[in-house]
Amino acid sequence: MTSRRRGLTVLELLIIIIVIVVAVVLLLRWRGASDSPTPAPAVTDSIGSLDQSAVASALATDLLFLSPVDTVATTGDTVTVRLLTTTGSGDPAPRVTVNLSIASGGGRLSTWSAVTGADGEMEVRWSLGAEPGPQMIRAMMDGNESSAITLEITTKARAGGSP
Repeated sequence: MTSRRRGLTVLELLIIIIVIVVAVVLLLRWRGASDSPTPAPAVTDSIGSLDQSAVASALATDLLFLSPVDTVATTGDTVTVRLLTTTGSGDPAPRVTVNLSIASGGGRLSTWSAVTGADGEMEVRWSLGAEPGPQMIRAMMDGNESSAITLEITTKARAGGSP
C-alpha cells in the first residue's frame, strides 16, 4: 500500500488562520492588561509570520475623534487632534495604522500616518490654514476605506486681519 502526502486543504488553512487570529487577540488583550512596555512577541506558524498591526487593523472597527471639542479656531493656530480606534465590542484597538490627509482649507499635519498606542489612541498636530472658513482633515484606518471620518473646524481671521 502506498501512502501519498497531500497538501493542506482550504478548510485546514482557514482553521489554522482562525486559531492564530484568536491567539493574537488574546495575546493583545493580555498585553494591554499588563501594561508592559516591551512589544508582544511575533506569532509564527507553518504559514509564516503575521504582522500584528495588520491583525489589529482587521479587528478594529471604529475610528473617532476625541478632540478638539471646540470646532472654532483662529487661522494659523495649531490644534492637537486625538483619535481612538476600537473593536466591535468597544474595547480600544491598539497598534492600528491611521492615515490622515487635509480634506480642505489647507494647513499642515505633523504626520500623515501614525500607529495607535496600547490604549488605541493617537495624536497629530494640525496647523490650520491661513484662510478663514471651514477646514477639514480626513482620517482612515489603513486599508479600510469605510472607516474614513472627517473633522471640520471653522476658522476665523486673526484680529487685525493678519493670518
